[in-house]
Amino acid sequence: TNDEERVKAITERLTKAASTMSKCGFVNYFGMQRFGKYRDTHKVGIAMLKGDFEGAASTIMEPKPEGVEFEKTHHARIRWMDRFVGVDTENGDAKRKAEATCASRVGRDLGRFMMCEERLMEALSRRPCDYRGAFWAIPRNTKLMFLHAVQSYVWNKAASYRIERYGSERAVL
Repeated sequence: TNDEERVKAITERLTKAASTMSKCGFVNYFGMQRFGKYRDTHKVGIAMLKGDFEGAASTIMEPKPEGVEFEKTHHARIRWMDRFVGVDTENGDAKRKAEATCASRVGRDLGRFMMCEERLMEALSRRPCDYRGAFWAIPRNTKLMFLHAVQSYVWNKAASYRIERYGSERAVL
């Protein structure tokens, strides 16, 4: 019968997969959940480790692909990236004023549950251009998530290198 044939085919497939796994093992990569849906969480962590808090903030605030966020949020991100257009950035007062104004407006246009972005905008509206201070306004667990994403990224790169260099059929000690 069809059911018996399907069971037999599935059993054969599973037996072959189990044999391959027994012989070769498998690469235990970290998946998307560790890197965020835009796959940029590790980039924030790398900037953080370098002490580049402006870069970390820029990565968090950069526009995401069109259509994945509310239009209002998408435009808020674009406004943030363009905050210094037409501003004499050599003039510190003008630069800080432009950033404070933009951060305040962008903060109001962010979507619900955008904790990192909200905290950054709140802090930068009060203390413009203080990216280190703004970054530390983000909750500790979220900052740790960025660092854990870097660890996972390094693991994935090392695991890929191991497979490329030594293949999957022998143990490397």
